[in-house]
Amino acid sequence: LLLCLMIAMGTHYLRRFNSDGRAALFSTAFFFLSPTFHYVFWLQPEILNMASAMGCLFFAFYEFEGPHSGGLLDRWSHFFFNQRTAPLWSGGFLAIGTYNKPVLALLGIPALVLVLRRRGRRSALGWLAAAALTMGVVAGGSVLLTGHLTPYLGVVRTGLKIEDPAAMEAAVTQAFGLISERSTTANTWSWIFRLPTQEPKEFLENLGYFFWGRHTGLLLYFPFVIVCLGLFLRHQRRASERWIVLAAIAAVGLFFLLFIPFNWHGGGGFIGNRYFIMAYPAFLFLVTSLQPLWATPIAAAAAGIFLGSIIFTPFGAPVAQPTLQS
Repeated sequence: LLLCLMIAMGTHYLRRFNSDGRAALFSTAFFFLSPTFHYVFWLQPEILNMASAMGCLFFAFYEFEGPHSGGLLDRWSHFFFNQRTAPLWSGGFLAIGTYNKPVLALLGIPALVLVLRRRGRRSALGWLAAAALTMGVVAGGSVLLTGHLTPYLGVVRTGLKIEDPAAMEAAVTQAFGLISERSTTANTWSWIFRLPTQEPKEFLENLGYFFWGRHTGLLLYFPFVIVCLGLFLRHQRRASERWIVLAAIAAVGLFFLLFIPFNWHGGGGFIGNRYFIMAYPAFLFLVTSLQPLWATPIAAAAAGIFLGSIIFTPFGAPVAQPTLQS
């Protein structure tokens, strides 16, 4: 449902600048021909984070019009989704993903700037209020369900390797005794507020893996990123709000590379950088016109080369320990 929601949002956004068919085709290919499709089957929270980013930017960039048919459903839809309520939806959507990954708040900057420019200070304050209220509701629900505001604070978390289900109780007991040694962040956010310690050589090496690494390469597993950047430079290079979107995307990637160089891609077993994928929908909002049309089939062909085998085995390869990488 979340994947279909993102495709629908992308289609509605692109329809402002292109025909319905072209908008639907590009939006579907943008999400489907990427690791997004595989994360749906692997049930990762990144799909929720992606939908959060997508909703935030969609409601900031999309221009709502009045009801068209005059029917009851159309009127009710316009009552909830219009120019006045769009900033509230944008801020609310962002808060859901930000609760899980706080760095996602960086993608809210272009949305807030655009709301302020187009709809004024009052709408911008509404955006902030909706984000704060949604965050409060989500955190309050967490307290009711678990007793904690967030799973990142005050909660013992560690990975376990269980060979025998009967031995699980003993393994958990042992893990609790080793938690201070195993946890790299001590389940606090203090590690965010420190200066990066990695060497420039390590950073440059990770940067290479980030763009063209065998399991993490952005340009390999997200070929539509190249198309979006090309269309942006061709049609929207003078649009300051699009540059702010691009800067926010770069800041998200830079954060992971600088502050968690030991795990900036989200761990082993995944394809296409599990952490950075939540910023992937933002690339769509660099695009307006889809000319030239040949760019889309070229990107689709590239996706087929690098992702085809995974698309046909969404639950993993039939091997002893199936991962996306296998």
